[in-house]
Amino acid sequence: MSILFNERTLILNHLEIQAYTGPSGTVHFCLRGDIDVSNAKAAAARLLHESSNEKGDVTCDLSGVDFIDSSGLRALVDVQHESIKNERILRVVLGDNHRLRRLFGTCGLDRVLSVVDHR
Repeated sequence: MSILFNERTLILNHLEIQAYTGPSGTVHFCLRGDIDVSNAKAAAARLLHESSNEKGDVTCDLSGVDFIDSSGLRALVDVQHESIKNERILRVVLGDNHRLRRLFGTCGLDRVLSVVDHR
């Protein structure tokens, strides 16, 4: 049983972002829907804002993402860069999302981002 602290939800064009902070200060994001040019910048800004208030690492669960375009991939890289600047680790969860696993492998993002199997 996991305990959720400070759960927050944001809906952007075709994208739902749930955020919560765990007891260790790790900020967890669960994204569902599409990440594209219509919402990627706002999504990245939200992830950066939510995680800036905490001192722990950041976990971004993309297993519920149906589609991501190049602006969404760029947003993840931007969040990664900010995490590094703040001495945090960004972990990206792809779960059983085979399309995203293939995309990350093709683009080389599985070597740039810390991709993990589960939260």
